[in-house]
Amino acid sequence: MENRSTECVLCGARDFGQLPWYYNYQDIKIFVIRCKRCGLGTLNYCISSAERRQFYSAQYFEDGEWSSPSIRGSYRERAFRIKSAFQSTIRYLKVFKNSGRFLEIGCAGGAALACAKENGYEVTGVEINKTIANWGKYFFNVNILIGTVEEQNFPKHFFDVIYTGDLIEHLMNPVQFLLQIHRIMKKDGILAVSYPTEFNTFIHCVRGMLKIKKKLSSLPYHVFYFTPHVMMDMLSKTGFKPLLMRNEKSISFAIRKYMNSLTVPIEFVNYFVTRLTGLYGNRGFVIASRCDLS
Repeated sequence: MENRSTECVLCGARDFGQLPWYYNYQDIKIFVIRCKRCGLGTLNYCISSAERRQFYSAQYFEDGEWSSPSIRGSYRERAFRIKSAFQSTIRYLKVFKNSGRFLEIGCAGGAALACAKENGYEVTGVEINKTIANWGKYFFNVNILIGTVEEQNFPKHFFDVIYTGDLIEHLMNPVQFLLQIHRIMKKDGILAVSYPTEFNTFIHCVRGMLKIKKKLSSLPYHVFYFTPHVMMDMLSKTGFKPLLMRNEKSISFAIRKYMNSLTVPIEFVNYFVTRLTGLYGNRGFVIASRCDLS
């Protein structure tokens, strides 16, 4: 692990501001920092790819670390709920691409793939965790390849739909990842990305302005931190044109955690403001079409 002193992967700037959130990893405080030019957040220490792969053991999917704000617990226990919940994403995708080759990158046990398969897509998944991938291949009878998308050597212009959910924030270089997706996507294909915008909410904006330090309880799974604006900028620079964008606010688990706190009314206000305006959410979703790189 080494101090991050390189340029921003999105805009090339070298000027970062430190945010008040930090992880305590191996007795080192790892702070979230933000590029002062483009706003992309990252960590001030760079954890190696080999070390990061150890984060995503089979236990990662059993302990609930994988989970989203709306679905908690072991992946295997929640597999059918994940499959059912993905139907809402399928409805958006079918507006733009009703059938064809469907790739999910970071597919875990294939629950979303199973939903896409039932909706008429020809599905393939990619997952780095061998244990959960093999379970998904057997349990849902879907095609899951083990490794990273770069390791698969897919041909150019091959997939009609590519989906990645809660993955891009974990990667060492999301720009190169999107460029790889651009390469393997058909010219009339579509990309769907679901991602967290956790430092975009009322509570975090106030904490950031007041510079109130807060230790984050999990391992430093997330390497990058997005706002909807930053995501749009990154997609534009990697050859994609946004067709649909949503920013939502989840409050259910925040309410449980802060039941006796002033956070609760703020969370409710935030929820309704996000519903009305599409701003200050903690979940982002975008569908984009492929365009030529300039």
